[in-house]
Amino acid sequence: MADYSIIVPVYFNQGSLWSTYKKILEIVVPVHPEKVYEIIFIDDGSKDNSLNELLEIYDQDREHVKVVKLSRNFGQPN
Repeated sequence: MADYSIIVPVYFNQGSLWSTYKKILEIVVPVHPEKVYEIIFIDDGSKDNSLNELLEIYDQDREHVKVVKLSRNFGQPN
């Protein structure tokens, strides 16, 4: 069970997801290295290659990464 979760909304973010993931590992995670974390990427109906990139990240770090794919774009307020 994670001590904290980092939620990353994704909407047409192809090409920036790996760098976002790496920056979280580089900047955020080291603040509390003793804590268990999870990174949850929520794809809000992207129609680009975002989901494939997220699945690649998930394949590299199944212990800490979760991917949620929404069936369509529900928008920020929802």
